Amino acid sequence: MNQLDFYYYFLKSTVNTDDGVINSVLKIDGKDSVPISTRIKTKKSQWNAKDQCFEGKDSAKKEALKRNFEKRMESIRDVLAQEQTLKSIDPNDILAIHRQDKKQQIEEKRPEGKQKQMLLEHFRLYIKQQQELVDVGRLAQVTVDGYIAKRNTVVQYLIDRKLIGFRTEQFTEAVMLDFEHYLIMKGQADSTIAKYKRLVKTVTTWAKQKGFTKIKPLEDYKIENAPDKEPISLDRAELQKIEDAQNDGRLNDDLSITADIYRFCAETSLSHGDYNSLRNSMMKTGKNGTKWINRPRGKTKVEHRIPLSEKALDILNKYGTLEDLPRKSNQKSNIGIRKVAKIVGIEKYLTFHTSRKTAVDDMFNVKGMRETVIQKVVGWKSSRQLKLYAKVKDSTIEREFFGE
Repeated sequence: MNQLDFYYYFLKSTVNTDDGVINSVLKIDGKDSVPISTRIKTKKSQWNAKDQCFEGKDSAKKEALKRNFEKRMESIRDVLAQEQTLKSIDPNDILAIHRQDKKQQIEEKRPEGKQKQMLLEHFRLYIKQQQELVDVGRLAQVTVDGYIAKRNTVVQYLIDRKLIGFRTEQFTEAVMLDFEHYLIMKGQADSTIAKYKRLVKTVTTWAKQKGFTKIKPLEDYKIENAPDKEPISLDRAELQKIEDAQNDGRLNDDLSITADIYRFCAETSLSHGDYNSLRNSMMKTGKNGTKWINRPRGKTKVEHRIPLSEKALDILNKYGTLEDLPRKSNQKSNIGIRKVAKIVGIEKYLTFHTSRKTAVDDMFNVKGMRETVIQKVVGWKSSRQLKLYAKVKDSTIEREFFGE
């Protein structure tokens, strides 16, 4: 899902028919975007329409420009995919965000007094300030990436509502209610909607503190926490179902790799981002021969101290070293593990993040580890997050109550 393809064609100049520019149409899952100019000028004789490539003089330079155009569109697609994990992306949404970013770049080049201090400009400035905190090690990059993804959804909301020039002071409680309805119709979870609302309120408050606006339109707006959902995780019997499907050939090579990645993280509690950034230098050997992964969490900078289980070592030895472990994007991992679940008859709605919840659930309810110890393994700042990752099962209550 959300495979992005490009179709290019030569658009001739109205002055000289041999001169022109290359236009592109973006294609995702059978949907075509409106045409967009790549701004790559060329002669008709230097464009090979059949092979979709440049020829002749400066062809390498033009191909590089074409690839940069594709990378830009793919990066926007990836951001949208994080926000719309269950939906096919409309290629026109990619173009809308691209054009809005171009508009902001033009605004940035204007003298300071002429910049339009609109909501999206305040978002840009706020995110820029947060990125500076990342650069000096005071904030995690994943946090800012989340702000950017949410900001892009705000852009799409304003485009859909024809409010692209919206001023920050205009984002009142009534608008927030409409924005909440918009997110609900997009299939966003209550907890995610609450995060969007907090970010919007933060930006409007920040704009007032910076002197960009005269009022805080959401000052009295209260954001309720979403009710806690029962965490989704797999038990050992369900993990064994996946392993059995690997062994009997029901999973193809690609899905088997996905299953290995998921299981390794279910054994180690690593998040997708922390798994993908593993380095061999993070592997340590204890005095008694236990293999450990010691690394700071990308999100919190709190150190993981993870002893490797026998199953985790089996998977590691299958591929070689930490850096040899297979990598996949979060989107492909989510799609893959849901395919695996369907094949083996697991009806729970799985995302890759449920592997981390599976690890925590096993530590708490099966191994009986104390909350403070789980905190050290998982890399939390405090053990208060435990309720989001595991619930107390009846078997745990019985074990504790009867002193088993």
